Amino acid sequence: MFLGKKTKKLIVVTPSDKKIGETSIREAHDRLLLHRAVTVFIFNPRGKLLITKRSRKKRLWPLYWESSCSTHVYAGETYKTAAKRRIKEELGIETELKLALKFTYTARYKNLGGENEVCCLFTGKYQGRIKPNKEEIEGFKWIEPKRLLKETKDRRRKRFAPWLKIALCRYIRLSKDKQAEKTTSPQ
Repeated sequence: MFLGKKTKKLIVVTPSDKKIGETSIREAHDRLLLHRAVTVFIFNPRGKLLITKRSRKKRLWPLYWESSCSTHVYAGETYKTAAKRRIKEELGIETELKLALKFTYTARYKNLGGENEVCCLFTGKYQGRIKPNKEEIEGFKWIEPKRLLKETKDRRRKRFAPWLKIALCRYIRLSKDKQAEKTTSPQ
């Protein structure tokens, strides 16, 4: 049975990610309750990252650029099942996803509420046609991650969702650390 977005419950958690309850999306955003979420980076074979522009219908951060897709983890879901659900719903694709990192952040949007999330970043590779859900996405593009990082730091440029900026910085740092490990570890 499909439940509408408004009837699904989010998982409220402690800072150590222990479930302590459930709540509506609106209440989580209005009261800044800590809850679970995912964001996904999809890369093409050339290493470019897919980013999407949020729908103008979104209450929080409308028309902001964000990761390939993101969503809340609903009651009964794991982080990974939420990520797989969302790439299908928003992008019309299926691909293998790997957990890259986990972070916690809080961000407010004007006087309308905000996000307070324990967020897992998943990464995947995809070559093929993207079929964006027009209810969720205004547009999309492929971009070099380092160029995107530079753009997110330039306030005169496009508007970027806070979780994208955080996830991107941490992902690039993690990638550099892994590369450094490869070059310094004995063969």
